[in-house]
Amino acid sequence: PEGLTEIPSHMFRFTSALSEVNFPESLTKIGEAAFYGTALTEAILPPQVAVLEANVFTGCTELTRVKIPAATTEIGDYAFSGCTAMTGIFVDKDNTVYSDCSGVLMDKAQTTILDYPDSYPAKRYTIPATVTTIKGQAFSEAVTLETIIIPDTVKTIGSHAFLDCTNLRSAVILADTDKIGQYTFYNCGQLSEITLTNRIQSVGFRAFTEQSEQTDVYYLGTEEEWAGIVFEGVQNEGLTEGNVHFNQTYILLHKGDLTGDDRINSSDAAVLLLAAANEGVTGVSELTQEQLRAADLNNDGSSNAADAAMMLHYAAYRGTGGVADIEEFFETK
Repeated sequence: PEGLTEIPSHMFRFTSALSEVNFPESLTKIGEAAFYGTALTEAILPPQVAVLEANVFTGCTELTRVKIPAATTEIGDYAFSGCTAMTGIFVDKDNTVYSDCSGVLMDKAQTTILDYPDSYPAKRYTIPATVTTIKGQAFSEAVTLETIIIPDTVKTIGSHAFLDCTNLRSAVILADTDKIGQYTFYNCGQLSEITLTNRIQSVGFRAFTEQSEQTDVYYLGTEEEWAGIVFEGVQNEGLTEGNVHFNQTYILLHKGDLTGDDRINSSDAAVLLLAAANEGVTGVSELTQEQLRAADLNNDGSSNAADAAMMLHYAAYRGTGGVADIEEFFETK
Protein backbone atom coordinates (compact mmCIF):
# COMPACT_ATOMS: atom_id res chain seq x y z
CA PRO A 1 0.00 0.00 0.00
CA GLU A 2 0.96 3.64 -0.46
CA GLY A 3 2.49 5.09 2.70
CA LEU A 4 4.60 2.00 3.40
CA THR A 5 8.26 2.98 3.82
CA GLU A 6 9.92 -0.38 4.48
CA ILE A 7 9.51 -3.98 3.36
CA PRO A 8 10.80 -6.07 6.28
CA SER A 9 13.54 -8.64 6.00
CA HIS A 10 12.42 -12.04 4.63
CA MET A 11 8.89 -10.68 4.04
CA PHE A 12 8.20 -12.59 0.81
CA ARG A 13 11.04 -15.11 1.00
CA PHE A 14 10.25 -18.31 -0.94
CA THR A 15 6.84 -17.01 -2.04
CA SER A 16 7.50 -18.93 -5.20
CA ALA A 17 4.37 -17.85 -7.12
CA LEU A 18 4.96 -14.11 -6.63
CA SER A 19 5.85 -12.74 -10.09
CA GLU A 20 4.84 -9.06 -9.92
CA VAL A 21 4.98 -6.35 -7.28
CA ASN A 22 3.76 -2.76 -7.52
CA PHE A 23 6.00 -0.79 -5.17
CA PRO A 24 4.55 2.29 -3.43
CA GLU A 25 6.17 5.66 -4.13
CA SER A 26 6.71 6.06 -0.37
CA LEU A 27 9.09 3.06 -0.14
CA THR A 28 12.62 3.85 1.10
CA LYS A 29 14.02 0.48 2.21
CA ILE A 30 13.79 -3.18 1.24
CA GLY A 31 15.04 -5.52 3.95
CA GLU A 32 17.40 -8.46 3.79
CA ALA A 33 16.25 -11.35 1.57
CA ALA A 34 12.80 -9.75 1.26
CA PHE A 35 12.18 -11.28 -2.18
CA TYR A 36 14.57 -14.23 -1.90
CA GLY A 37 13.46 -17.08 -4.17
CA THR A 38 10.36 -15.41 -5.61
CA ALA A 39 9.28 -15.48 -9.27
CA LEU A 40 9.65 -11.75 -9.92
CA THR A 41 10.42 -11.02 -13.57
CA GLU A 42 11.22 -7.30 -13.28
CA ALA A 43 11.99 -4.85 -10.47
CA ILE A 44 11.60 -1.17 -11.27
CA LEU A 45 12.16 0.42 -7.90
CA PRO A 46 10.38 3.64 -6.87
CA PRO A 47 12.42 6.86 -6.74
CA GLN A 48 12.86 7.12 -2.95
CA VAL A 49 14.36 3.68 -2.28
CA ALA A 50 17.69 4.32 -0.55
CA VAL A 51 18.58 0.89 0.83
CA LEU A 52 18.56 -2.61 -0.64
CA GLU A 53 19.84 -4.96 2.02
CA ALA A 54 21.84 -8.16 1.46
CA ASN A 55 20.32 -11.00 -0.59
CA VAL A 56 17.28 -8.88 -1.39
CA PHE A 57 16.65 -10.61 -4.74
CA THR A 58 18.83 -13.70 -4.30
CA GLY A 59 17.58 -16.76 -6.13
CA CYS A 60 15.00 -14.90 -8.22
CA THR A 61 15.62 -17.08 -11.26
CA GLU A 62 12.95 -15.36 -13.39
CA LEU A 63 14.19 -11.80 -12.74
CA THR A 64 15.50 -10.32 -16.00
CA ARG A 65 16.20 -6.66 -15.20
CA VAL A 66 16.39 -4.20 -12.32
CA LYS A 67 16.17 -0.41 -12.39
CA ILE A 68 18.02 1.30 -9.52
CA PRO A 69 16.78 4.85 -8.74
CA ALA A 70 18.88 7.94 -8.07
CA ALA A 71 18.20 7.80 -4.31
CA THR A 72 19.80 4.38 -3.73
CA THR A 73 22.96 4.67 -1.67
CA GLU A 74 23.30 1.12 -0.34
CA ILE A 75 23.10 -2.22 -2.14
CA GLY A 76 23.91 -5.13 0.15
CA ASP A 77 26.08 -8.12 -0.63
CA TYR A 78 24.70 -10.80 -2.96
CA ALA A 79 21.64 -8.67 -3.75
CA PHE A 80 21.30 -10.33 -7.17
CA SER A 81 23.07 -13.63 -6.56
CA GLY A 82 21.50 -16.57 -8.37
CA CYS A 83 19.40 -14.37 -10.66
CA THR A 84 20.24 -16.62 -13.57
CA ALA A 85 17.92 -14.85 -16.07
CA MET A 86 19.25 -11.36 -15.32
CA THR A 87 20.30 -9.48 -18.47
CA GLY A 88 20.91 -6.02 -17.02
CA ILE A 89 21.11 -3.91 -13.87
CA PHE A 90 20.39 -0.31 -14.81
CA VAL A 91 21.06 2.74 -12.65
CA ASP A 92 19.54 6.20 -12.85
CA LYS A 93 22.16 8.60 -14.23
CA ASP A 94 21.65 10.96 -11.25
CA ASN A 95 22.63 8.32 -8.68
CA THR A 96 25.72 9.55 -6.80
CA VAL A 97 26.97 6.14 -5.56
CA TYR A 98 26.27 3.63 -8.32
CA SER A 99 26.23 3.50 -12.11
CA ASP A 100 25.98 0.92 -14.84
CA CYS A 101 28.09 0.32 -17.92
CA SER A 102 25.65 -1.07 -20.48
CA GLY A 103 23.81 -3.00 -17.75
CA VAL A 104 26.83 -4.07 -15.65
CA LEU A 105 26.60 -2.67 -12.10
CA MET A 106 29.54 -0.46 -11.04
CA ASP A 107 30.40 2.26 -8.58
CA LYS A 108 29.81 5.83 -9.71
CA ALA A 109 33.38 6.34 -10.94
CA GLN A 110 33.21 3.01 -12.78
CA THR A 111 36.44 1.83 -11.17
CA THR A 112 34.84 -1.23 -9.55
CA ILE A 113 32.65 -3.93 -11.11
CA LEU A 114 30.09 -4.87 -8.47
CA ASP A 115 27.77 -7.26 -10.32
CA TYR A 116 27.81 -8.75 -13.80
CA PRO A 117 24.32 -10.03 -14.72
CA ASP A 118 24.19 -13.82 -14.94
CA SER A 119 22.57 -13.80 -18.41
CA TYR A 120 24.28 -10.70 -19.77
CA PRO A 121 23.80 -10.73 -23.57
CA ALA A 122 27.45 -11.26 -24.52
CA LYS A 123 29.62 -14.36 -24.75
CA ARG A 124 32.85 -12.36 -24.68
CA TYR A 125 33.46 -9.53 -22.21
CA THR A 126 36.44 -7.22 -21.90
CA ILE A 127 36.79 -5.33 -18.62
CA PRO A 128 36.46 -1.58 -19.41
CA ALA A 129 39.56 0.61 -19.17
CA THR A 130 38.25 2.57 -16.16
CA VAL A 131 38.01 -0.53 -13.96
CA THR A 132 40.73 -1.22 -11.38
CA THR A 133 38.82 -3.64 -9.12
CA ILE A 134 36.65 -6.68 -9.71
CA LYS A 135 34.68 -7.29 -6.55
CA GLY A 136 34.50 -10.79 -5.09
CA GLN A 137 31.73 -12.88 -6.71
CA ALA A 138 31.06 -10.10 -9.25
CA PHE A 139 30.87 -12.61 -12.13
CA SER A 140 29.82 -15.71 -10.20
CA GLU A 141 27.26 -17.88 -12.01
CA ALA A 142 27.51 -15.84 -15.23
CA VAL A 143 25.99 -18.54 -17.41
CA THR A 144 26.40 -16.79 -20.79
CA LEU A 145 30.06 -15.83 -20.33
CA GLU A 146 32.48 -17.81 -22.50
CA THR A 147 35.50 -15.48 -22.72
CA ILE A 148 36.72 -12.95 -20.15
CA ILE A 149 39.54 -10.51 -20.87
CA ILE A 150 41.09 -8.79 -17.85
CA PRO A 151 43.49 -6.04 -19.02
CA ASP A 152 46.43 -4.65 -17.07
CA THR A 153 44.35 -1.67 -15.91
CA VAL A 154 42.81 -4.04 -13.34
CA LYS A 155 44.73 -4.06 -10.04
CA THR A 156 42.54 -6.29 -7.84
CA ILE A 157 40.52 -9.43 -8.54
CA GLY A 158 38.33 -10.43 -5.60
CA SER A 159 38.12 -14.02 -4.38
CA HIS A 160 35.30 -16.11 -5.89
CA ALA A 161 35.05 -13.49 -8.66
CA PHE A 162 34.31 -16.04 -11.42
CA LEU A 163 32.96 -18.86 -9.27
CA ASP A 164 30.60 -21.26 -11.09
CA CYS A 165 30.93 -19.68 -14.55
CA THR A 166 30.09 -23.05 -16.02
CA ASN A 167 30.36 -22.02 -19.69
CA LEU A 168 33.58 -20.02 -19.37
CA ARG A 169 36.10 -21.39 -21.86
CA SER A 170 38.84 -18.77 -22.06
CA ALA A 171 40.31 -16.41 -19.47
CA VAL A 172 42.91 -13.81 -20.42
CA ILE A 173 44.41 -12.56 -17.15
CA LEU A 174 46.74 -9.63 -17.76
CA ALA A 175 45.85 -7.82 -14.52
CA ASP A 176 48.49 -5.72 -12.80
CA THR A 177 48.44 -7.79 -9.62
CA ASP A 178 50.74 -10.36 -8.04
CA LYS A 179 47.97 -12.57 -6.60
CA ILE A 180 44.90 -14.47 -7.70
CA GLY A 181 42.71 -15.11 -4.67
CA GLN A 182 41.05 -18.28 -3.45
CA TYR A 183 38.24 -19.87 -5.49
CA THR A 184 38.55 -17.16 -8.17
CA PHE A 185 37.82 -19.55 -11.07
CA TYR A 186 36.53 -22.48 -9.01
CA ASN A 187 34.07 -24.82 -10.74
CA CYS A 188 34.57 -23.39 -14.22
CA GLY A 189 34.50 -26.84 -15.74
CA GLN A 190 34.78 -25.72 -19.38
CA LEU A 191 37.78 -23.45 -18.84
CA SER A 192 40.33 -24.90 -21.25
CA GLU A 193 42.45 -21.86 -22.19
CA ILE A 194 44.13 -19.57 -19.67
CA THR A 195 46.48 -16.72 -20.54
CA LEU A 196 48.42 -15.62 -17.46
CA THR A 197 50.72 -12.68 -16.91
CA ASN A 198 54.11 -13.22 -15.31
CA ARG A 199 53.24 -10.60 -12.69
CA ILE A 200 51.46 -13.32 -10.72
CA GLN A 201 53.45 -14.49 -7.71
CA SER A 202 50.81 -16.51 -5.83
CA VAL A 203 47.59 -18.37 -6.62
CA GLY A 204 45.05 -18.85 -3.84
CA PHE A 205 43.50 -22.08 -2.57
CA ARG A 206 41.40 -23.78 -5.28
CA ALA A 207 41.52 -20.72 -7.54
CA PHE A 208 41.63 -22.99 -10.59
CA THR A 209 40.15 -26.25 -9.35
CA GLU A 210 37.61 -28.21 -11.44
CA GLN A 211 38.94 -26.97 -14.79
CA SER A 212 38.96 -28.98 -18.00
CA GLU A 213 41.46 -31.82 -18.06
CA GLN A 214 42.81 -30.44 -21.33
CA THR A 215 43.59 -26.93 -20.08
CA ASP A 216 46.22 -24.99 -22.03
CA VAL A 217 48.05 -22.31 -20.07
CA TYR A 218 49.77 -19.56 -22.07
CA TYR A 219 52.25 -17.98 -19.68
CA LEU A 220 53.77 -14.58 -20.44
CA GLY A 221 57.02 -15.46 -18.72
CA THR A 222 59.82 -17.97 -18.44
CA GLU A 223 59.84 -21.47 -17.01
CA GLU A 224 61.96 -20.16 -14.14
CA GLU A 225 59.39 -17.47 -13.33
CA TRP A 226 56.63 -20.08 -13.42
CA ALA A 227 58.54 -22.23 -10.94
CA GLY A 228 58.56 -19.29 -8.51
CA ILE A 229 54.75 -19.04 -8.28
CA VAL A 230 53.34 -20.11 -4.91
CA PHE A 231 50.26 -22.32 -5.29
CA GLU A 232 48.44 -22.19 -1.95
CA GLY A 233 47.03 -25.51 -0.78
CA VAL A 234 48.14 -27.37 -3.94
CA GLN A 235 44.54 -27.38 -5.17
CA ASN A 236 44.97 -25.73 -8.56
CA GLU A 237 44.92 -28.62 -11.01
CA GLY A 238 43.66 -26.32 -13.78
CA LEU A 239 47.09 -24.69 -13.85
CA THR A 240 49.53 -27.17 -12.38
CA GLU A 241 48.30 -30.13 -14.41
CA GLY A 242 47.61 -28.23 -17.61
CA ASN A 243 49.78 -27.86 -20.69
CA VAL A 244 51.92 -24.81 -19.92
CA HIS A 245 53.38 -22.84 -22.83
CA PHE A 246 56.14 -20.45 -21.79
CA ASN A 247 57.39 -17.11 -23.15
CA GLN A 248 54.07 -16.30 -24.77
CA THR A 249 52.92 -12.90 -26.00
CA TYR A 250 49.35 -11.72 -26.23
CA ILE A 251 47.80 -9.03 -28.39
CA LEU A 252 44.28 -8.41 -27.16
CA LEU A 253 42.94 -6.82 -30.30
CA HIS A 254 44.22 -6.19 -33.80
CA LYS A 255 43.92 -2.80 -35.48
CA GLY A 256 40.30 -1.92 -36.16
CA ASP A 257 38.86 -4.96 -34.36
CA LEU A 258 37.16 -3.60 -31.23
CA THR A 259 34.79 -6.52 -30.67
CA GLY A 260 37.43 -9.26 -30.77
CA ASP A 261 35.69 -11.31 -33.45
CA ASP A 262 38.67 -11.11 -35.87
CA ARG A 263 36.62 -9.06 -38.32
CA ILE A 264 36.44 -5.33 -39.03
CA ASN A 265 32.97 -4.11 -39.88
CA SER A 266 30.16 -1.73 -38.92
CA SER A 267 29.94 -3.31 -35.46
CA ASP A 268 33.44 -2.05 -34.63
CA ALA A 269 32.60 1.41 -35.96
CA ALA A 270 29.39 1.45 -33.90
CA VAL A 271 31.27 0.52 -30.73
CA LEU A 272 33.70 3.39 -31.29
CA LEU A 273 31.02 5.96 -32.14
CA LEU A 274 28.88 5.01 -29.13
CA ALA A 275 31.89 5.16 -26.79
CA ALA A 276 32.89 8.55 -28.21
CA ALA A 277 29.35 9.87 -27.68
CA ASN A 278 29.25 8.58 -24.09
CA GLU A 279 32.67 10.07 -23.39
CA GLY A 280 31.42 13.41 -24.63
CA VAL A 281 28.67 13.28 -22.00
CA THR A 282 30.46 11.66 -19.06
CA GLY A 283 34.07 12.60 -19.75
CA VAL A 284 35.05 8.94 -19.24
CA SER A 285 35.86 6.45 -21.98
CA GLU A 286 34.20 3.03 -21.75
CA LEU A 287 36.87 1.51 -24.00
CA THR A 288 39.85 -0.39 -22.64
CA GLN A 289 43.36 0.79 -23.38
CA GLU A 290 43.67 -2.08 -25.84
CA GLN A 291 40.46 -1.03 -27.61
CA LEU A 292 41.69 2.56 -27.78
CA ARG A 293 44.96 1.37 -29.28
CA ALA A 294 43.17 -0.81 -31.82
CA ALA A 295 40.76 2.01 -32.74
CA ASP A 296 43.42 4.64 -33.50
CA LEU A 297 43.77 3.83 -37.18
CA ASN A 298 45.20 7.19 -38.24
CA ASN A 299 47.76 7.11 -35.39
CA ASP A 300 46.92 10.60 -34.16
CA GLY A 301 46.73 9.59 -30.51
CA SER A 302 42.93 9.68 -30.30
CA SER A 303 40.05 7.39 -31.24
CA ASN A 304 37.06 9.12 -32.76
CA ALA A 305 34.67 9.41 -35.71
CA ALA A 306 37.56 9.74 -38.17
CA ASP A 307 38.79 6.29 -37.17
CA ALA A 308 35.24 4.91 -37.38
CA ALA A 309 35.00 6.21 -40.94
CA MET A 310 38.22 4.39 -41.78
CA MET A 311 36.78 1.17 -40.37
CA LEU A 312 33.72 1.49 -42.60
CA HIS A 313 35.93 2.28 -45.61
CA TYR A 314 37.98 -0.85 -44.99
CA ALA A 315 34.86 -2.97 -44.40
CA ALA A 316 33.52 -1.87 -47.79
CA TYR A 317 36.86 -2.78 -49.39
CA ARG A 318 36.78 -6.28 -47.89
CA GLY A 319 33.16 -6.63 -48.94
CA THR A 320 34.22 -6.26 -52.58
CA GLY A 321 36.84 -9.00 -52.29
CA GLY A 322 39.86 -7.07 -51.01
CA VAL A 323 42.44 -9.17 -49.19
CA ALA A 324 44.97 -6.68 -47.77
CA ASP A 325 44.96 -6.22 -43.98
CA ILE A 326 43.81 -2.86 -42.68
CA GLU A 327 47.28 -1.38 -42.11
CA GLU A 328 48.44 -2.39 -45.58
CA PHE A 329 45.24 -1.01 -47.09
CA PHE A 330 45.70 2.47 -45.63
CA GLU A 331 49.40 2.52 -46.41
CA THR A 332 48.49 2.32 -50.10
CA LYS A 333 45.91 5.12 -49.93
